[in-house]
Amino acid sequence: MNQRTARSGVQPQNQMATISGSRKDSPLFHLLRATSGLKRFLDTSSMACLAFAILLGLALLAVCADAVLALSPTVRIVLNAMLVASLCGAFAVALRTILRNRFNPSSTARLIEERLGDRDSSFINAVDFSTSSPGGQSTQLRQRVIRIADERAHRISSLDVIQLRPLYRALGIAVAACLVLFVFHLAAPRLLAMVVPRFMDPHGDHPPFTLLDFEVTILPEPVYHGKPATIEAVLSGPETVEQASVVFLDKQRRSGEPIPMLRKQDQQFSLYIDRPEQSRAFYIDTPRGRSRTMHLDVVEVPYFEDVRFTYRYPEYTQWPSRETPPQKKGLRAIVGTEITVQARSNLPLMSGKLLLKESEASESDADVKQTTVTLMPLADDPTTVSGSFRIRVNGQYSISLEAANGAESLERIEGPITAIADKLPQISIVEPAPHVIVVEDWTVPTVIEAVDDIGISKVRIYRSVNGWGPSAADLPFTTRNGNGARSVYEFNLQELGARAGDVITYYASAWDNHPGGKQFRDSETYVIQVISRQEYQQYARQQYQMEELIAEFESVREKLDELKKQREELLEELEMLRKQLENTDQPTDEMLERLQKQEEQLQKFSKSAEQLAEQLDHRVEQMQLYELEEPYTEMLKRLSKQLKQQAQNANDVEQSLSELKQPGGANAEGRQQFQQALEKLQKEDEPFNEKETQQLDAAEQDLELFRMADNVLAAAEQLKLVIARQREVADRLAEFQNQERMTAEDQARADRLAGEQERLEQELQEVVDQLKQAAEAAQEELPEMSGDALKICEAIDEMQIGQDQKSAARNARQGSGRSAWEAAEAAANKLESLLSDCPNCNNSCEGMCNSLDGPLKLTKNQLKQCLDQLAQGRGIPGSGMPRPGSGNGQGQAGQGGIGQSGQAGQQAGGQGARSQWQVGQSFPGSQTPVAIIGPHAQQGMPQKSAGGRLGRNGRGSWIPLGEGNDPSEAETLTPDFRAFGSSTVGNLRAVPVGYRAAAEAYFKRLAEEK
Repeated sequence: MNQRTARSGVQPQNQMATISGSRKDSPLFHLLRATSGLKRFLDTSSMACLAFAILLGLALLAVCADAVLALSPTVRIVLNAMLVASLCGAFAVALRTILRNRFNPSSTARLIEERLGDRDSSFINAVDFSTSSPGGQSTQLRQRVIRIADERAHRISSLDVIQLRPLYRALGIAVAACLVLFVFHLAAPRLLAMVVPRFMDPHGDHPPFTLLDFEVTILPEPVYHGKPATIEAVLSGPETVEQASVVFLDKQRRSGEPIPMLRKQDQQFSLYIDRPEQSRAFYIDTPRGRSRTMHLDVVEVPYFEDVRFTYRYPEYTQWPSRETPPQKKGLRAIVGTEITVQARSNLPLMSGKLLLKESEASESDADVKQTTVTLMPLADDPTTVSGSFRIRVNGQYSISLEAANGAESLERIEGPITAIADKLPQISIVEPAPHVIVVEDWTVPTVIEAVDDIGISKVRIYRSVNGWGPSAADLPFTTRNGNGARSVYEFNLQELGARAGDVITYYASAWDNHPGGKQFRDSETYVIQVISRQEYQQYARQQYQMEELIAEFESVREKLDELKKQREELLEELEMLRKQLENTDQPTDEMLERLQKQEEQLQKFSKSAEQLAEQLDHRVEQMQLYELEEPYTEMLKRLSKQLKQQAQNANDVEQSLSELKQPGGANAEGRQQFQQALEKLQKEDEPFNEKETQQLDAAEQDLELFRMADNVLAAAEQLKLVIARQREVADRLAEFQNQERMTAEDQARADRLAGEQERLEQELQEVVDQLKQAAEAAQEELPEMSGDALKICEAIDEMQIGQDQKSAARNARQGSGRSAWEAAEAAANKLESLLSDCPNCNNSCEGMCNSLDGPLKLTKNQLKQCLDQLAQGRGIPGSGMPRPGSGNGQGQAGQGGIGQSGQAGQQAGGQGARSQWQVGQSFPGSQTPVAIIGPHAQQGMPQKSAGGRLGRNGRGSWIPLGEGNDPSEAETLTPDFRAFGSSTVGNLRAVPVGYRAAAEAYFKRLAEEK
């Protein structure tokens, strides 16, 4: 045993070195080698399978961890390092196992004996004898032991010694691990496909595991620099996503701030990008995972960031330059305007191109003239190009850009070009009217206005008197709104030596500031016709009659009543203040406020009294048209003087109140001064006392008496006109007095006269009603005049004149000429028999003289003259004929008392109680209004028409004081007054040729009336 143990302690290397060459091929050593190799393979393979299964398990755990936790790259790198370290450890163990299982005959022999249960140590002894030197050992024993071991080794296999069960178990574990991996792949192929690359490339673009599918679309395709783009994402998968964001990566691939996307529908999101400026990587991030990284590729092309057009107008316009962006109406400017184009882009530019077409035809039209203007970059800003051109004709423009990198803009700025020609100026004479009739020695202000699209450089007036001339004069003007001009020129008839009958024609011209000096325009020709004061006075009476005078007086009384009320309220308040101030030297704050209020009320009263006094003074200065106006204006003078005194007294009280408000002003002296001023205001109560009120009442009654008399006389004059027209109809029907049968032409004339007779019958009835109404109204105050008028009305009814007129019309229509004439003649004779009984100015004076007992009382001669003057006012001035609508024409009968204008020189034939020509109404034969200018106007009285004119809108409506722009007085008439000229028959030297026919007829009528 001791010998065996010592031998077995020999190292394997020494044992192998001592084994003879013949023994290496012995069965024993062959068994030993086979067993040692099998054992080394079995141990190494088992260890490899176990290591494989462990590493695979660890890898699956790492994959699951990343799928659940979305591990960061650092953690994944650490896990990768751990897996690699584990693999390296497995290789180290395998190498150690291999080294440890190197061939060792003794160890292998011992392993065989242990596995076979051999206790005699035959294999160990044989190895020992084979590897040791003979020494003192028996040779036979050695050989015998070796031979027995070889024999036994020959019968044993290495598989008898080494069990394969551990290898099978290790292989089973490895196969089981592979099966687990395969099942895992079948169950979640997306997981491995998404997670494994994340471990293989930790810093690569591999999104964490998610069950969502991302379908991302970028619109438009391609995306241009600075142009809007949209990122749209459609998400699908088993999970519902409520929100999504776009995360852009910087150049270092770092994620930026998430930008929320707009949810359009379920699982559909979009992000609108207003100005993409560079290509960027991005991914879609959601609470359930994110998409892979995608790229927003931005194509760098130039586009228009800003375009400006600078207008530099021609120098003569003196207009400042202006800058505008592109507009829908395009480029619009006066011919010769220089336009500078500046276009700014997002990229540095090489140039720009401005294409100009001289018409609106399409580009395919070969006849279109095109001009190209190159826009060059600015020195200090390569992203902006600029160029200029002048507008000459209408056309189109188009602007495009070329970047420094050679890319051209995809869009163009286009629009129309409108070349506006410099228009001729417009000129008009705005005052006076185109045809005015002016009193001799009067001044006619003329206002000329001109306007141009650019400006006015000169205004000139051309004048001609009685066809001589014209003479020119340049007028100064004031500029209005930059392109307008206003000139004022006066025709002083006295300085010009114009007399009644002279005709002045004039027109004006205006030049604009075009350098050519050929752009001017003339106004229409205007006419100034001079009349005498007598003719004008007759016209003024026509416009200013009793109705107007009464309305004027009523307006004065209303103003006086209002002032009286204000005065009474002031006196009451002032008396209370006086009593409160008697016991104090220092007014309280409340008293000071009352003092201030009363001071303001006194100022208002004083101002109103002064204004009314001024109006009365203006009225007194006007031309007196009627005898009645002499006592009337005397009364107004007295009222004006009294009102001025009232205003002065109010000012004195107001001054004393002002001193009372001063510190220390409420002393005894100040209170005494206030009391004296107040007592004076209370004592001097004209024109508000009872006496003056009675005088005004009496004057009002006198005016009312004049109005009633005027109404009766006006109705009587209308009756006289009806009588004259009845005689005219009877004389015309006398043509048929000897005809029993009429021709068709005669019957047509008879039918027309029948119609005239029927209208005349109606007018007679209306006039009778008006006369009766006026007489009944004046019956108490004017019994004699009213009685005469009522008798005439009764006589007309008793004579059955209306029946005669109806019979005349009926017989005329039936063709019975003689019967028609006899009936018309009978009606005319009956009416003419009443002429002597009609009220007139002569027989009306007696009764009125007895009735007039107020401040407007007149003598008999004055009264007769006043009534004559009122009668003249009911006719056309200078003609001696009634006004249009008074009934002596051939026009159609008026309805309701108002006649209608005739046409082509025919007088209107309507009848009415106060039928009269109105402002702006044309006289027969013309539609052009004429203005009459003269000295009479109710400027000082409250009226409603335009300031300074004699006209009215209706009876009793007046011209407000100070509202007129023209100091002259104008009233619209018609060109029938063009016949106004010299009052001497046949003196037509001053009348233009175009007016002479009408003038000759006018003077002929005057001569016949004389």
